[in-house]
Amino acid sequence: MCQNKQINHFIFNNNNNNNNYIENQKNNSTKLKDYYKNISNMMNFLKHQTNTNFLKNFELLNYINSGSSGIVYEGFHRKNPQKSICFKFLMNKSSLENKEKNINNYQNIKEIYIHNKLKHKNIIEYYDYFDLNNFGCIIMEYAKFGDLECFQRILNKKRYFSETLLVYIAKQVLDGLYYLHKSKIIHMDIKPQNILIDDKLMIKLTDFSNSLILPDVPHNKKIFLPLSGTYLYMSPEILSQSSIDFEDFNKIDLFSFGIVLYNLAYEQFPYDLNYSYKNNSDLMYKKIQKENLKIPKIRNYSDMFINFLSGLLEKDIKKRINIIEALKNPWIKGAELLFEEKEKIYDMEIFLINMITDNIRSFNEYLKNNTIEK
Repeated sequence: MCQNKQINHFIFNNNNNNNNYIENQKNNSTKLKDYYKNISNMMNFLKHQTNTNFLKNFELLNYINSGSSGIVYEGFHRKNPQKSICFKFLMNKSSLENKEKNINNYQNIKEIYIHNKLKHKNIIEYYDYFDLNNFGCIIMEYAKFGDLECFQRILNKKRYFSETLLVYIAKQVLDGLYYLHKSKIIHMDIKPQNILIDDKLMIKLTDFSNSLILPDVPHNKKIFLPLSGTYLYMSPEILSQSSIDFEDFNKIDLFSFGIVLYNLAYEQFPYDLNYSYKNNSDLMYKKIQKENLKIPKIRNYSDMFINFLSGLLEKDIKKRINIIEALKNPWIKGAELLFEEKEKIYDMEIFLINMITDNIRSFNEYLKNNTIEK
């Protein structure tokens, strides 16, 4: 944890030395994050801001989590204390001061630029942005059940996900990705922590700090892929930093989502990956290239699901299914029955219990009556 003297310097000195201090702290951001996970420390910081409107309008309730780009808190607007909202404090706000034209090079200004223009039922809603001296703060929609990792802990009696729950999640993630890809944005960091669930059991994609905005180029052009995202969920093309055909850009996020689905279903990573590889892109790439995909038959998942998962996790980007094919896949089409059941049941707790236990008859009948070849 940071020394109090260092932290006091960071909080209370609003002169040019702060910029140098922040630059030095980039190599030691974990300590700052640990410090600001404490709500008293964060509130102390906010009280000494020149932007006094923030505390006049908002109050923090509790720390949620932190990632590579910031620290996330739950709170509320003082005019509507019954409705929780989310605050993401950006650690590296200094990049906002860069005036370079290539917005993809600057993580925080890019995240704000992207998030502000997105409006979709499966994208976490952006509300506002505050400039807080050495931090920036994005204010956005709050998701009651947190991310998929939190949701797994809630379902601790059955850590792996039922097929019904998997397809319910998958359909909404794909809808969100389709919207992003139509907007020429690659998320670049699809993982459980960036897939949220709200109180109506709606799936919401979040965190666009690593996202790539595609330039307006002819579709026959190649795209160079930077090494960006989280190693364990990166596609082979990202790990090898390849150039790909423009038409294949949407398949980057699909491979990452395939790893998410596999992990939710089998409680392990495909291609015999494990956390010992999480900080080494070369080892990860060689492992994926060398290993054959092994989809276990240890649970009563349908051939439809296994076929779909194999399509997402195809190593060769040219053979991998694209976003349109994914949405038209028979397994994903079956999810429409779940949304019909959701409207009928209405009670979200009962609906969730039915999904967890694979107890939704319409979807089960659909799986029995629709078989496909692997």
